[in-house]
Amino acid sequence: NHSPMASVIRGSISSLARRWGALRAARAEAAAAREFWDAGAPGEPEDRYWGSQPLVRRAINRRVTGDPNRWPMEWFADRYVPTPLPLGLSVGCGTGLLERDVFAKAICERIEGVDFSSEAIAEARRGAEEAGLARRLDYRVEDINAIRLPRHRYNIVFFHGSLHHIRNVEHVLEEVRQSLKPGGLLFVDEYMGPARAEWTDEHWGFARSAFDALPEDL
Repeated sequence: NHSPMASVIRGSISSLARRWGALRAARAEAAAAREFWDAGAPGEPEDRYWGSQPLVRRAINRRVTGDPNRWPMEWFADRYVPTPLPLGLSVGCGTGLLERDVFAKAICERIEGVDFSSEAIAEARRGAEEAGLARRLDYRVEDINAIRLPRHRYNIVFFHGSLHHIRNVEHVLEEVRQSLKPGGLLFVDEYMGPARAEWTDEHWGFARSAFDALPEDL
């Protein structure tokens, strides 16, 4: 049947199939992210991360602040936050290390934190309780890729090593943009390149060869 109505019906069915497939893929990805972070992130010692290696840390500090011994958050607070901001949002907050550091440096009076992982959020809440900060922190589990944020609510939004885990970057950043109050600040601490994808084999070559040369017990 080549009638216009049949073409419209076929087009509608194809469109619905594509949208349903995209929705299923997004739900599967969110579930996989939760499973990964629920199982692996909480309780993992901070010194296991590549950025904690002293030479790497000094190089990062120098590139951001100009001083290998000055950490980015300390530099940021001195330069951009002369007095504590009323309310911040931490997107992909994990176990709450960022938020506790933000309070230590008097950057915010209150912070909300969102993350895929219920286990990470539970750990963040425990850390807040132990630090006596529970009343100033509001944590919740949320699918960040589908996040909806209130308009003109936050004075600052933080992405601390979390933006590269987000698939729906344009949607999330547009929500963040609209959630910031006029003059609000966006803090992004990331190491990914301009295309959000994995590096090429050529870029990976030296790192792979160095990794393969390590003794197996390391």
